[in-house]
Amino acid sequence: MKKEKLEQIANAMSGLSYREFEEIASRIEASYHVTKKELTSEEISSVIKNIH
Repeated sequence: MKKEKLEQIANAMSGLSYREFEEIASRIEASYHVTKKELTSEEISSVIKNIH
């Protein structure tokens, strides 16, 4: 992921309460585990590179 994208995500999340942050983190983790079970590491890398 490019630095600019990371900055955008960090800025968007900067105003979240702790509870909101935990909820988002939980959803990301759940999504990651599903993806991890379905795709190979090469496929995951390819998907991540193509996220805009």
